[in-house]
Amino acid sequence: MAFASNTIYIMEKNGNSDIEIYNKILLPILKRKLEYLHAEGVAHTVWALSNAGIYDSEIWEGLKKLIPERDFDVDFVKN
Repeated sequence: MAFASNTIYIMEKNGNSDIEIYNKILLPILKRKLEYLHAEGVAHTVWALSNAGIYDSEIWEGLKKLIPERDFDVDFVKN
């Protein structure tokens, strides 16, 4: 699962958007495995899809359900 969300995020972050790859490979994976995204994956996916202008209703509805379920609190770790 992290493969799809991380790949879309990295491609968008580096200006390498490729809608064909997203539609053929990555978005179908997201649709099948969306429920397994952790909080960071949700955040990255929301940013990347917004940046790419992808508004697939199935994915967005799934993300909207996940946001209140995930823990977005920040933990500070000290040595």
